[in-house]
Amino acid sequence: MREVEPRSHQRERRRSLVVAAFVAALVIMAGVQYLSTRKPDAGVRTPLSPQARAYLRNIRDVAENSLAQVEAMLAAVDRSVRRTGEVADTLDQGIHQLETWQRQFVALSPPQTLQNQHHEVGRLLTELMSLAHAIRSSQTIEPSHPVRHRLTVVHDRLEQVLNTVDDL
Repeated sequence: MREVEPRSHQRERRRSLVVAAFVAALVIMAGVQYLSTRKPDAGVRTPLSPQARAYLRNIRDVAENSLAQVEAMLAAVDRSVRRTGEVADTLDQGIHQLETWQRQFVALSPPQTLQNQHHEVGRLLTELMSLAHAIRSSQTIEPSHPVRHRLTVVHDRLEQVLNTVDDL
């Protein structure tokens, strides 16, 4: 014979099933809402190839080294009261090093997805070279000199581009 479940248990069981169905419906609705409001492929990161990772390391190294070189050139000018042969040699050596890094940058082949960032970094490296030449040709670099402002702008923009590349 079949055992009959008391009515109170049947009601409790039905309530549990209704609550479970209600919770499932809420979860589904929340999921649909979330998926409908996010951008396509948002949060989906495709793994970078070893070549892309190597490219990113190289571009970061070239950009950071170039920026540090121009900052060091400006610091060398700031430390000297007047232009000496030693300061001139430091500035010439800085220009030479920037030219070497510029050639390394030109030799890099960016992945297709990083073309825009590559061109922006190239533009900023060209601006750093221009700043280096301005530092070398100036007799003094006053605190209000436009070179200082341009260097700050390039520094900030380069940092922004490199951080964008890191986020890819």
